[in-house]
Amino acid sequence: MTWYVIESLAGGSTPPTIVSVDGRRGSWIPAALLERHERIDLAGYLDVIRQDRTEIGERVFSRLGPRHLEALPILGPDGEVHGLHLWIGDPAGLPPPPDPVAGIGWNSETGRVGLSTEAWLMASEATDAYRSTLSPDECLRKIVQFDTAADLVRLTTAPRDRGAFAGTATVLHDRGSLMTWQVIARSRKAGHRTDIRGLIVDISRTEPAAAPSAHRNTFGRTGIGPPPRHCSPSRPPSPPR
Repeated sequence: MTWYVIESLAGGSTPPTIVSVDGRRGSWIPAALLERHERIDLAGYLDVIRQDRTEIGERVFSRLGPRHLEALPILGPDGEVHGLHLWIGDPAGLPPPPDPVAGIGWNSETGRVGLSTEAWLMASEATDAYRSTLSPDECLRKIVQFDTAADLVRLTTAPRDRGAFAGTATVLHDRGSLMTWQVIARSRKAGHRTDIRGLIVDISRTEPAAAPSAHRNTFGRTGIGPPPRHCSPSRPPSPPR
């Protein structure tokens, strides 16, 4: 009885992959392996969710006999399906809530990060302050540590078709707590430009965030701007306006 996070960021005929299993980081695991293991038509469910953007809950007959399947779409800021939560378990029980996951995007023409409502709420309780796009500097104000930020910056500054990124970041919630996020991104052609679609997966339950060293600056080496301001958990910053 496990929640899977399955990304379909590239869309089209690119095979989907599993990037999180029960709140733990995955590593681009081919979703076809789950199809073969459970003997379910995962591709068919993904097609339905991409088209209808609706939740699916039904009994299926897998390799282990009758099972209950839940499939929940994960939408990006453009309203397209970036992936799905998938749960397969005992038909007599109810699945627990999945860990928070949300869709994000990068527009190479405007140089701004797009946020779904769910992405905003993962780091803020100020629903009335929601903004659908942020500048990179505004995003950095929430990030305390991001060791592989330079790799993501290279993907955004020199995007290529079918490029991919996976990393983790320590992020400050506006109530003052630290979270561990898994960041997944893929680039794809969008007309005459190459954009980037991504997922942020809260893995704090299995990888609790630790406060980084005060002398450690992971952004000073990336060339994406000044280091983020130090934020004390007792004095959380206001959400960007």
